[in-house]
Amino acid sequence: LHRVTKQQLESESHKRYSLTMTSTTKKSIYASALSDERMKELFSIFDQDSDETLDFVEVATAIYKLQGDMDKSSFQAMHFFLVLDKDDRRRLDYEQFVRLLLNVFAGYGVNFFKAAETLIEGMKKADDIGLWDLSTLKISENVYNSHRDMAKDGESDIFEVMNILQYAKLHDLFNLYDTSGDGMITLEELLLACRKFHKATRGIDIYSTINETTTTMLFYDEDKNQTLDKNEFALCVVRFAKVSYTDLPDMIDFLANTIFLEENSPEEEEYMKFVVDFESKKIKSIQQLAENGSKSDLPTAHGYVMKGKEYDGDIYRKNFGTIESPELFA
Repeated sequence: LHRVTKQQLESESHKRYSLTMTSTTKKSIYASALSDERMKELFSIFDQDSDETLDFVEVATAIYKLQGDMDKSSFQAMHFFLVLDKDDRRRLDYEQFVRLLLNVFAGYGVNFFKAAETLIEGMKKADDIGLWDLSTLKISENVYNSHRDMAKDGESDIFEVMNILQYAKLHDLFNLYDTSGDGMITLEELLLACRKFHKATRGIDIYSTINETTTTMLFYDEDKNQTLDKNEFALCVVRFAKVSYTDLPDMIDFLANTIFLEENSPEEEEYMKFVVDFESKKIKSIQQLAENGSKSDLPTAHGYVMKGKEYDGDIYRKNFGTIESPELFA
């Protein structure tokens, strides 16, 4: 809601929700929203192909029209699907959409019933997606689908993981990532290594590296401690090799080579180390949401500047922090 409503909605002094509402009140709001014609109109705006469901592209596109940043919009769409799409249909129905939108509004403390017209007007006036952003969206969709596909193949990967754990080079690669030598790869260590890999292979910007690395940790941190142990890391490498259609030994060698051959600039390392605490807390919050819907405090970051681009901690928190409780309006 950042681009369309941050000024528009707040300027209209809308009544704010209390996140401490009783469950009865939440159910009443949810029931009212389900039958609200403005909610149905918003769903039809999101539902570009009119099939009465929303896929990843439709959700990410709509979020982009609200905030104007495709990298962040795609990443936030992944989070919504992780929390709401429990049965991996990769589509959200109308009821799930209502929960999604009510939680977005609640995250901003904005009353949906007061703000709906402003949002509808803003969505209708929003610019179409440019070719560059469309390309970014398709890449993000492929990454998301690949992760979900590989998650389905978990059992079939166990044998390969067991085999690769006997492979000395896998342990050497793990040790290259685990720079502290404590037997776990932290988000910071994964981020620094992934940045080298991205520079060597894809040339994407640091903000995309942060988003993709955080997503990787979300998918492979099975014990939910915001680190990767050797089993989790091995599973990640096995599946990455599959997606890349690369032999496993070759993939391990290539990942190791990027560690040795590429260097992160001091500015990049400073920036990544600055955001890692916030990202780790965000991962923990999302893991709690996906597992049991518990409410946890979202972290706050302070302003930071890198290469002339401001790191606005408050906006960053709001853009990624609008799903404080997926069961808020269950």
